[in-house]
Amino acid sequence: MSETKPSIPAPVRPLELVQAVSRGELVVAVATPDWRGALRGRALAAAFAAAAFLACVYVAFFTADQYASEAQIVVRGVNAGSFGAQLQMLGFTRSSDETHIVAAYLESSDIVADLEKRIDLKAIYARPEADLLSRFPAPFMESGSEALLRHLKRWTSVTTDEASGITLLRAYAFRAEDAFTVARAMIESAEQLVNAINQRAHQDKMAYAKAYLEKAQLDVQRAEREMTEFRNATGTVDLGRESTAALDMIGKMNLELAEMETSLRQQLAVTPNNPALAS
Repeated sequence: MSETKPSIPAPVRPLELVQAVSRGELVVAVATPDWRGALRGRALAAAFAAAAFLACVYVAFFTADQYASEAQIVVRGVNAGSFGAQLQMLGFTRSSDETHIVAAYLESSDIVADLEKRIDLKAIYARPEADLLSRFPAPFMESGSEALLRHLKRWTSVTTDEASGITLLRAYAFRAEDAFTVARAMIESAEQLVNAINQRAHQDKMAYAKAYLEKAQLDVQRAEREMTEFRNATGTVDLGRESTAALDMIGKMNLELAEMETSLRQQLAVTPNNPALAS
């Protein structure tokens, strides 16, 4: 039986502390999963999908039918002649300033005030067949003039073709007759505005013509006064008659001078040695 010798442990090296030197090594940190962010993203996606689904259901089953009425507006300027007006009606002239004024008026607060005088605008957009979100006023919505203007802008469309000057008006409503009523009332209001502009332009022209006529009358009166003063200073009774007589005399003298020159040339041609012509 052999005797087993006990193993001698290896010598342990002492630990040496060495100061670390930064060399710009890339350190990658492993982050723990953020389960709250994942839940938040899933909640947003679910909310978006639910909103889209509800919108599709509302449009498919609850939205009321809508009707449209379309009209084209052509504004003829006050300075356009008959031929220019015909070209403008056919769409061969560019839009005028009145066209832009009418387009801006149809989208302003003034159109609401004028429409309320002509039709019951609030009743048209609050029909029983209107759906909850499209009626006026909608839930949690004001019912004043500004809110009615915003609602009217959503239910009407005004576009202008710069090349032809034609303004296209579309009015929408829950009934066909209501859409036609709104479009017709807007056209009548626009026509009233154009007539007022033309009337103002006509009044301005008449005022200018009247002022020009009054100035011409004053000029005539001043000229007559100056002529009277000249007559009194020179003792002339009638300038026109006296000037005519003087012009007649000058004309006769010019005629006699021409006859004498003609006779002299003839005598020189016939008898150049005539003693009477020597002087």
